[in-house]
Amino acid sequence: MVRNVSEIQRSPDVPEKIGKYVIINKVGKGSTGNVYLSHDPYYRRDVAIKVYNIEEDSDAD
Repeated sequence: MVRNVSEIQRSPDVPEKIGKYVIINKVGKGSTGNVYLSHDPYYRRDVAIKVYNIEEDSDAD
């Protein structure tokens, strides 16, 4: 899937990149973190990345 990432408007709380992955949009939020639709420029494909919220997860103890 080819898309021009620069034309997509991001929410202020969504990072532009995580490592090599270009963040396209936030897909969802759960009790342990956020899921982002991202693009892998090396393999030229879209992927989902889950970023855990360590602060909220550590409160579960």
